[in-house]
Amino acid sequence: MSNDPVVPKYSWCCDKRSITVSVLALASAVGLVVVGENLLRRNVEVRDLVEERDQLKQELSELSEVNGSRLASLEQSEKELRKKVDDLEVGNQALTELVALKNRDLARIKEPVKTILESMQDVYAMKFEANNPVLRELENLSPRGQEIRDKWELICKELEKDIDFKRESSLLRLRIAQSYMAAGVWEKVDVSKVDWSQAGLVDRKADILARLYYGMALSQIEGGKREQAAASLAKCLEYANQMPADSEGKEYAQAMANMLQAKMQITEQPALALKHYVAAIGHLRKVVVDMPDNVSLRCTFSQACMDGALMTSGGESAGWSEKLRKEAHGHAYLLTQKHPELKLAHEICAENDILVAEQKLRDGETSVVEPLLQRAEKSLQKVGGNSILESSILGVRAFMAWDKGEREKAEQMMEKAVSNMRSYQAKHPEEVEAKYRLASLYWERSSMRNSSPQAIADGRLAAEQLAALINHGAGRREASARRMLAIIFGDIGHMAAEAGKSKEAKQYFSSARDQWSYLSAKWGDCDEYREGKRWCTSRINGL
Repeated sequence: MSNDPVVPKYSWCCDKRSITVSVLALASAVGLVVVGENLLRRNVEVRDLVEERDQLKQELSELSEVNGSRLASLEQSEKELRKKVDDLEVGNQALTELVALKNRDLARIKEPVKTILESMQDVYAMKFEANNPVLRELENLSPRGQEIRDKWELICKELEKDIDFKRESSLLRLRIAQSYMAAGVWEKVDVSKVDWSQAGLVDRKADILARLYYGMALSQIEGGKREQAAASLAKCLEYANQMPADSEGKEYAQAMANMLQAKMQITEQPALALKHYVAAIGHLRKVVVDMPDNVSLRCTFSQACMDGALMTSGGESAGWSEKLRKEAHGHAYLLTQKHPELKLAHEICAENDILVAEQKLRDGETSVVEPLLQRAEKSLQKVGGNSILESSILGVRAFMAWDKGEREKAEQMMEKAVSNMRSYQAKHPEEVEAKYRLASLYWERSSMRNSSPQAIADGRLAAEQLAALINHGAGRREASARRMLAIIFGDIGHMAAEAGKSKEAKQYFSSARDQWSYLSAKWGDCDEYREGKRWCTSRINGL
């Protein structure tokens, strides 16, 4: 039996509506609860969201402040960066310009350096070729020398743009002037652009310019430019006189100037020329005493004495000849003992011995001639020989053999001497001593000829050589050349007279007399000159 209450069926049926209402009310209550809970939960969520929002707002506010600060900082950094970029661009531009400037400067320096290197190579090549026996004959030095001077001019123009090269450019200007002087391009000798102070040459200016104008005057005299030589000589003396009174340099410069004056006056005023030569030797003698170990100076002095001896070989000044010749030999011999490598000293000793041998042969003292010639040969052997002096020795020996009756031997020796001298003279056509010696050999060969036509032909060859020499300027051989020419003309006149050619003979005797008269007028009267004129006049009258 069940214990469950018995529900009446009508109760259910009766309360069905209320049950429905209750269920609805319960459902509503449950719904309200659910809604409430949802609302409560939503409220919580909203509150959380609000708090989160507020938190976010707070964080955003703080972040905004930070970002603002950072933005300002970034903007400042950007400005600074932009300024640095601008500065860098300016720096880059300046650097670019500086690099370009340096490149230009480098290029400006490179060009002179290249030119300097080229000119150095040119100078070396010229020096090498000048010492080479083959190339020396092939090389024309004048164009090469001008090329070098042109390069030096370009170098100077570049160096003068930079104050740091004032000294070098001034020194180079001086070298250019000296080079033009040596080359004989006298119109381009210009020292006006030389800054003597920058070059450090103020104290040496007078000495340098005296030497420069001395060299210029010397080359002008040799080139026959007497007026230009006189102007250059005046400048030489002007600067020589500016040198310190007690200096060896002044004595030397005045000596050189005196010798130049002698060279200029030797033809027209030989007596005055001799005075200048004696004065020059006096100046040099003082310097030699003050500077006894100066080899170059002693060589110059010895050569000056020898030139003076040859210059004073006739007329009133003949007494000077032996004195100067002995002085030349004494100094030259001293040089050969202390400096055996000096060619000039040995040549002066040899020339002196040959001159003495010739004089002894003329005086008939034949026993001392050969020893003198042998000593001269030894002097020349020590320095590799000298064509002119060796031909002179051969000529003297030929004449001695002729006097001894050894005709064939004499002729062979003379032919060899003439041939050697002609070959040498062909290579050195302007050398005074070569012309004089060849004329002398022709004359000596003329006296050995057996037939008059051959003798006359050789005499004419000798006369032509001497006439050309005198016209060009015989220098220290002026008196000797004219004396020889007078004797040759007399000899040819005599041979022409012997051959019955009276008219031709008179012409030669007259020419001989003119030479004797010239010597008497210019060099001073002496027995030989008077006798020469008298004999020629007598022969002319006899014809």
